[in-house]
Amino acid sequence: MPNKCVVLNCQGNHHGYKTRIFRLPKDIHERDKWLQVIPKCEDFISKHGIARFFICEQHWPKDTQMKSVTGGFTRPTLPPSVFDVPKSTLPTAKPPPRKPQVEDVQLRYFLKQDSIDSFSTFLPEQGLKKKYGNIFTSRTDDKFVCVFMTKNYSESTASIIVHNKATLCSPLTAEGYKGGVKMNLSSLLGPNNGLSSFSQFFEVVNLVLNSDPSVENVIDKLVALL
Repeated sequence: MPNKCVVLNCQGNHHGYKTRIFRLPKDIHERDKWLQVIPKCEDFISKHGIARFFICEQHWPKDTQMKSVTGGFTRPTLPPSVFDVPKSTLPTAKPPPRKPQVEDVQLRYFLKQDSIDSFSTFLPEQGLKKKYGNIFTSRTDDKFVCVFMTKNYSESTASIIVHNKATLCSPLTAEGYKGGVKMNLSSLLGPNNGLSSFSQFFEVVNLVLNSDPSVENVIDKLVALL
């Protein structure tokens, strides 16, 4: 029984129509190039196996270049390219890998610069003084304190304390006070007030400066004083 062309809608070596056929290349890289262009080849291989996969000469241009192989035979040097099938059945070439865009590079750089690795690399003083002006800062081995003052430096309005204490996902923890009342920062930092980036820290500063202590905050302070 003659081997038949497996290409969709092809009659090569079917019903007495004799034509020359070729096996898939033995070289894996060359074989992959063939399989990438032959319609529905995966369906046939999964059902019948690669040993029964043949393709006839009708799927190459008549002037296609041939090469000599063992036994005095010849084979096409290029993958098949002639298919009388609907375009929807042709394999879709994989798009080339997307090159990193300028925005991607900039984002990676920002995230790297924004990340807080340890308490020793947490140095926000310059940014704070540039943006807010009337502040006092102090630092020990255990914590960083920033106190925001009125314009005449007569009294403090708010304070942020960053502790050299890690949580499960963050190298530091933070807390903020407005008018002496501790503010709830869980909406920004999570339940453990973990601090992992400079952008988080400045969000905390803005939240504390622009918020008024809630009734619950004040009650918590009174309970702590009793």
